[in-house]
Amino acid sequence: MSMLDFIEYVDDQMLGMLSNLPSVDATQLGLDDRAGLRFYVNEEEKLLIVDTNCDRALQYYGGFKYVNEEARTVLGEWIIYNGEMDNRVAKCIEMYCNNG
Repeated sequence: MSMLDFIEYVDDQMLGMLSNLPSVDATQLGLDDRAGLRFYVNEEEKLLIVDTNCDRALQYYGGFKYVNEEARTVLGEWIIYNGEMDNRVAKCIEMYCNNG
């Protein structure tokens, strides 16, 4: 398998996994609505997932540019933020869980 094929495989697998997670907007996470239109929340693992195309707005309007670098993983076309490793991410997930 070539590297490009592997990246495509990872993206396909992510799409499959994301189809089982709730899709939420920025306000449901307690963020400015300009921070993004669609996020995925994995409550069990305390993960917040966003498409790479939306990450810039999340960093600027959502304040995620201050998120601990170790809590941010780029995987293909997706950015995965770990709430176990950063309080800002954890608060957004908690806000969704309490109001969702």
